[in-house]
Amino acid sequence: MASKGRTWVYDEKNDKVYVGNFDPGTVDSHTAHASLAKNAGYHRTDEGLYGGSVKHTGSNEWEVAGVSRTINELKYGDKNAPPEVVDRVADKLAQGDYKTVSKAGSVNPGTKKWNL
Repeated sequence: MASKGRTWVYDEKNDKVYVGNFDPGTVDSHTAHASLAKNAGYHRTDEGLYGGSVKHTGSNEWEVAGVSRTINELKYGDKNAPPEVVDRVADKLAQGDYKTVSKAGSVNPGTKKWNL
């Protein structure tokens, strides 16, 4: 059975990626991206913040997507994050340079390098 995907938000101003396992309604009835942003210390409308996901494609491989209606579309008018943002997020995940965010609100350094 393939494991569930993850949600990410990227703070372009500070070059930080946050990853969590959030579903809609996880935090105060927010969407998954809004919940992750809130628990990472942001608001979904903060300038320079983008959202997307990492989906498991099998055999320990993952794919990064930059789709978020909650963050990208509502703020920038396009549900898709710019390709350079998605590429930067993929690079940081592959290097293990990201933070994990829990539903309880703890933020910790990432512990793995993603096979993308």
